[in-house]
Amino acid sequence: MMIRSLFIVHRNAQILLYLPLSGERPEQSALEQISAFLTALAAFSEEIGAGHVDTIFLKDTKFTYRHGKHDLLYIIEVDKGDSQVESAEVLTKTCDAFEEQFGVTFQDGLTEGMSFEDFGTSVKEFINSN
Repeated sequence: MMIRSLFIVHRNAQILLYLPLSGERPEQSALEQISAFLTALAAFSEEIGAGHVDTIFLKDTKFTYRHGKHDLLYIIEVDKGDSQVESAEVLTKTCDAFEEQFGVTFQDGLTEGMSFEDFGTSVKEFINSN
């Protein structure tokens, strides 16, 4: 499986963690647009009664979502032909680990200046070991 990137995003489109796993890191303004687009798709899906968005295909790219607690979205970007099962496994492990480590932090809401870069390092190690 070729993981291009992984996002942990709050539903307000705030990027909590972005891990570029292949290619270059986009500029911050581009990341904010991507985050806003991905969260808007999730909100739109729910608004029209389609439930939680699961997977979005864009040409040769697939974005798979996992909806977590505290209005968090876990989104993985992979090649279009990559296994949905493998993508879901990575998202489940990421979501479970993140919520176990930081779930209490979000009980009082999202606050400015929170950093999750150390968690990103752990996720990269996990992904690279598989």
